[in-house]
Amino acid sequence: MPLSNEVSNTIKNEVRKAGDHLFKTMEDVHELPALNPYSFIWDMITHDMGKNYKECEDDDLDTILGIIEHYKNNPL
Repeated sequence: MPLSNEVSNTIKNEVRKAGDHLFKTMEDVHELPALNPYSFIWDMITHDMGKNYKECEDDDLDTILGIIEHYKNNPL
């Protein structure tokens, strides 16, 4: 079953918060292997899940939130 709008919005909000956090806490966000902290988080979700978050299911929410939290606190 495809990702529901509610779960998709939860993921988007958490990625936004993580990106904001990285902007505020990193001395140089240009050290990230992406254009910006937000795309970095999206790339890491895709890398760790092996697919785009939109291809995931609602049951993957906890795993995706864990990935976001990990890279928010350990970006490099």
